[in-house]
Amino acid sequence: MTYQARLIKTLENSSSVTGIDNTDLIIKLLRISTKEFEKGTVEGRLSSILIYQQLIESCLLNLLKMSQLLVQIKIYPSQIEFKIDNKMMFGQIIKAHGSTISFNNKETFLAKCSQFNRTRIELVHKLFQINQPEDVLQITNSIDTQFYQIIDSWSIAHEEIYQKIKEVKKSPNIKELYAEFNS
Repeated sequence: MTYQARLIKTLENSSSVTGIDNTDLIIKLLRISTKEFEKGTVEGRLSSILIYQQLIESCLLNLLKMSQLLVQIKIYPSQIEFKIDNKMMFGQIIKAHGSTISFNNKETFLAKCSQFNRTRIELVHKLFQINQPEDVLQITNSIDTQFYQIIDSWSIAHEEIYQKIKEVKKSPNIKELYAEFNS
């Protein structure tokens, strides 16, 4: 498949880039994690942080894909290939954002994600070095607030990049590309 054909395919099915899969499952898991977090138990906090981490990782990957698509359509007819390894770990995805477009509060957003990741690592990788179970509760005390701040920031960034993609899709080069493939 040619570069142009892949680009058209992505643009015609842009929800594969701009959306997040399994939203029904995510909503159910968020309800569970909120309920478990609020119980204030060690197991509730640990399960919540793992669910939160997975969702933040999905959001980071989503913004990365959207940013790369925006670059591709902005520079068209010039070409650039981006490879995203879907097996990248949380920190690697954050690092990959260093070479993408800027968006409002990008540095703050990524700093919050990094802080969340450090807390998660502290818990998961050093769990058996914690003195008492109550220490887990102390460490995770504000993790839900961090999570919702990250999600709010992601939502704003997502909308900003989404609007930019919509606008660039109206450019003469992209209209010409559509005409070429739809004729």
